[in-house]
Amino acid sequence: MVLAYRYACDVSDQQPTRPQSSRYTPGELQIHHSAADVAQVSRALRTTGRPIVVVPTGPELHPGNIELIRAAAALPRALIMVAMPDQSLEGDREAEITAILRREKAEILLLADPPALRTRVHSSLTTVDSAELCRLMWLMNATSCTDVVLGERDYELLIATQQMIADFVIPVRLHAIPVIRDHDGLAFSRLTQSLSQDVREEAVGLSAALTAAAFVADQGREHVLRVFADTIAACPHLKLHSVQLSRPTLDPLRDGDVEARLIAEVELSTGGRLRDSVGVVLVDRDREIAAAALEAAGLDPHLSAEEWAQIKELQSQVQQVKARREASQD
Repeated sequence: MVLAYRYACDVSDQQPTRPQSSRYTPGELQIHHSAADVAQVSRALRTTGRPIVVVPTGPELHPGNIELIRAAAALPRALIMVAMPDQSLEGDREAEITAILRREKAEILLLADPPALRTRVHSSLTTVDSAELCRLMWLMNATSCTDVVLGERDYELLIATQQMIADFVIPVRLHAIPVIRDHDGLAFSRLTQSLSQDVREEAVGLSAALTAAAFVADQGREHVLRVFADTIAACPHLKLHSVQLSRPTLDPLRDGDVEARLIAEVELSTGGRLRDSVGVVLVDRDREIAAAALEAAGLDPHLSAEEWAQIKELQSQVQQVKARREASQD
């Protein structure tokens, strides 16, 4: 553990650190092993109004991580700080990782792990690892950052982090980035990147089931769950471990809710488990727009099945006319 800290009760407990400079050179990647040095830079730059954006990753940078860094770079004047575990540059990975970070305009790489924490943070979401949540709280406080970028791939961790920020009034903005997927539909993660081709083909069944379920969401929650279950059942190598359809906040769904999150976990033939999720919209937005237009015109907004079928047919005809006109202009 390379982060030095001092117990209030005994200064002799302070641990030595590697020599480190808190000097900051704009546009250059700096590698730090001390969150205290990083905090010095953060506090100085915060006075200029620059957002200090932390992007936590694992010990490797896969394409999903890179997209999170790019999302951070989209924030105006952002200083991008990538936080990786302490030993991430061991072996021959330093050149590759630092080249990626320089290409993506990251300015600080923090290689540090939380100290031996005597206080733990536990979420009411039982699937969330307390160690992950503690690491995020430590990063937010130790680096004096203004923003944190997380992906929706670890959806429960994302929601637990938002709840933690709100509960403890932490002055940090959380930015949620949609799931970054590979060409076959699998979400980028350390697990999916390590799967053999055969097992990867099995795992695609989970992505396919989520996509199929989201496609029928306008028919109601029962259709969502049934289509998901039927698709998983058609994948002989997948064993469904859990499935949950809830509000985006992960609270139970209520009648009339429009947006929801479908989260599922399956067991692969190797015995490993894969978890994924997708957002779903439980009503037909076009139908809602039509009903709102009728109500605004002072008419009954309720549409019968026959009336809605006629509107859909009219929409189809309009799209066909539009396509013909666009084709004639080419």
